[in-house]
Amino acid sequence: MSAADAKRLTIAEADRAVTALVDRLAGAGLLPAGSEFDAGAFHTLRSRVWDAFHVPQTSISPVMARLMFAIGDCTRARRVLVVGSYYGNTLVWLAGRALLEGGADRLVGADVDPDACAGAEQNFARLGGRAPVCIESCDGRDVLPSDEWDLLLLDADCPHTRKAIYLPLLHAALPHMAPAATVLAHDTALPAFAEQLAGYKHAVGDRDVFAGSAHLAVDPCGLELSRVGRPTTTTPRS
Repeated sequence: MSAADAKRLTIAEADRAVTALVDRLAGAGLLPAGSEFDAGAFHTLRSRVWDAFHVPQTSISPVMARLMFAIGDCTRARRVLVVGSYYGNTLVWLAGRALLEGGADRLVGADVDPDACAGAEQNFARLGGRAPVCIESCDGRDVLPSDEWDLLLLDADCPHTRKAIYLPLLHAALPHMAPAATVLAHDTALPAFAEQLAGYKHAVGDRDVFAGSAHLAVDPCGLELSRVGRPTTTTPRS
């Protein structure tokens, strides 16, 4: 699916597109076998987020929100960390099932922008939910050693190196990832960041470390999904 197609999708088409993509990822071993996108649960959360969240600007498209919800839901991640969490508009989708039903151990967003962190705290306070969310105003590398993470999203943007920060963040994260953990990187489809992300994409291609990786160009920003562990099957490119 192209970025232009993503902009034209109806609600039902976006649901079907993510359902098909989840099936492909599960078939490739990048999501657990039998994974499904629960569109009903997503839309329940979506209506609550619309009422509760204020985000000054976002590049998270409707189809990306669905995909992040599906990944968090299908992996049943109990310890989730977003580095570059801004106003919480990625963490809320990854943590969606836990927010609806509980069951998570730690849901953490880290960002160096204190104003964004304050906004994220207010957003989650208005949203409520059945699992607590912690927002840390700090460099994500300060949070990584505090737990063993099941799901990590990299969405930081360094003023000096921009998205090249993903590679040192990945190196810092790997010793603190659970077996078969999922690592996500946002903005991997943007041509402006291609050179900056070359080192990161090479690193997640190391099959001594990662079972597989898929570039998911579901919208103009895109998402890279990588699963820690030994490879078991061929991975898709979308």
